[in-house]
Amino acid sequence: MDNPGKPLRDWFGYSRRERRATLLLIIIGLLLFSFRFILPVPDEVPLLTIIQNETGKSKIDTLLPQIARNESVRWQSQQKKLSIELNHCDSSELVKLPGIGPVLSGRIIKFRNLLGGFADKRQLLEVYGLPEETYAIISTMVTADTSLLKRIKINSCEYRDLVRHPYLTPAEVKSLMHYRDLMGRIDDWNTILENNLLTGDKASMVRYYVSFD
Repeated sequence: MDNPGKPLRDWFGYSRRERRATLLLIIIGLLLFSFRFILPVPDEVPLLTIIQNETGKSKIDTLLPQIARNESVRWQSQQKKLSIELNHCDSSELVKLPGIGPVLSGRIIKFRNLLGGFADKRQLLEVYGLPEETYAIISTMVTADTSLLKRIKINSCEYRDLVRHPYLTPAEVKSLMHYRDLMGRIDDWNTILENNLLTGDKASMVRYYVSFD
């Protein structure tokens, strides 16, 4: 009787040694494949590795609330330790504040120089690009010393000294200068208000930055 396996061996053209090697490779492959189901999965995984758990949430979804809590605790700790005086600090100090990078710190310094200093820390909200949310976080970490403000002597200054102030318009400056030239000097804020040189709201904004010496 003919060997029933002979046609199959002839078709593959394998020798006995080759058949043994092939069978060994298949066994090794099956063992490697089964190891993933036999060996336990390590408990520790990289933070950004997303692994679905039994509830359908990813590992990163589970970790994010804890990360947020840790960040909140870190900011609260900073609030207790960090105190920056806005009229004396430099950019390197400002970037220590949460949410304040090199760009915003540069804008704060530039705006401070134009104003002549911060009379109130709430003026930070006038800095371009500084969100209210960031101000809410850093407001307890900053102070404004009004004794460091630079005041403009309105009775001896030149037009360019006043017009560069961000709170005054060219028309308002011309009005002030014209009255001073006409009357010789501006005595006080009552003089400014009674002669409608500035509105009450505008006077309250610039009162920290003008002196009548």
